Amino acid sequence: MRIECYCFQKNGSLPVQGAVITVSAEAGSISRTTDFNGRCVFSVSGCGVYTVRQTSAPAFLVKSNTVHRAAFPPDAPDGAVIRVGFANALKYPAGAVQTARAAARAAELRERMDPCRPFPYYAE
Repeated sequence: MRIECYCFQKNGSLPVQGAVITVSAEAGSISRTTDFNGRCVFSVSGCGVYTVRQTSAPAFLVKSNTVHRAAFPPDAPDGAVIRVGFANALKYPAGAVQTARAAARAAELRERMDPCRPFPYYAE
């Protein structure tokens, strides 16, 4: 029996390499790091309920707070597989810097176009 875990970016579905996943049971816990495909596999030795959570993410991503419960019943076959996934959001979404610059420019333009601001009058 095994638990397969997948980590991916929330908005792009790209795999996340380097995330740490922990599987816990009454007997203890074990952690593994996701590979290039955003995948890690845990072999479990018996029926029961396992808690699966992401314990860390790469620096540019926000760790998923999702907690999965993987339950293998007593009659589960030896080759049984449970797959769980974790979606990680970008800490700094693409375009965040450009958006801040655009907001600053818009504020500057609004100030220039303020109707309460006196206009310079030019004599012809």
